[in-house]
Amino acid sequence: MNTLPHTNFLIEEERPEYKCLHLGSAALTDVEVLSMVLRPGSKTTAGLDLARKIYNDFEGDLHRIYTMTVGELLKYKEITKSRALIIRSAFELARRSHFNSKHLKKVKNSKDAYQILGQYLYGHEHEKFVLIFLNRANKIITIKIISEGGTSGTVVDPKLVFKMAIENRAACIILAHNHPSGEVCPSDQDRLLTEKLVKLGRMLDCPIIEHIIVGSEEKYYSFADEGLI
Repeated sequence: MNTLPHTNFLIEEERPEYKCLHLGSAALTDVEVLSMVLRPGSKTTAGLDLARKIYNDFEGDLHRIYTMTVGELLKYKEITKSRALIIRSAFELARRSHFNSKHLKKVKNSKDAYQILGQYLYGHEHEKFVLIFLNRANKIITIKIISEGGTSGTVVDPKLVFKMAIENRAACIILAHNHPSGEVCPSDQDRLLTEKLVKLGRMLDCPIIEHIIVGSEEKYYSFADEGLI
């Protein structure tokens, strides 16, 4: 029986670019959206094959894909350094769009803070320390990563915390960091740093209103909820 020769070319209607143009980006699958970022304009299955490989390597975890570093992207031989920089910049632009100053979000409780901070802190192998600067209505002015460390800790300079608060005209501050181990119980160092920053905040009339520790599997610890702030 005769069979058609194998081809790796896509007919126009099957290409993600065509679907996006005629049906809208919401009609694309996760893999198709990823392929558009990785290799836009490809007429072959190469872009989809690469997207599917990355998607499977990360077990469909879009957050981990979204936080891929340039180094992680370069592990795929199909991705050049210039393309990796473009992809990383596209992901960063998407992240920043959530906090456009024209669409300020209000933080009402620890759950709100955790949901906002998850994209910054969840799933990372190294510890990061993040600040949310709020106005008097508890709406977000900006979010800053102030320190990045190893698997067991990061260093935070209190002077830098309040210098940035003044520069951003913040009325109050939320602290947050992750524990790469996945556990959320605060260390003695976490407690001491929190106490120090809370005292300084009161003196400078820019209070620390929350400190969130992000762990794994949607686990977090709130110093405010535990009555420690």
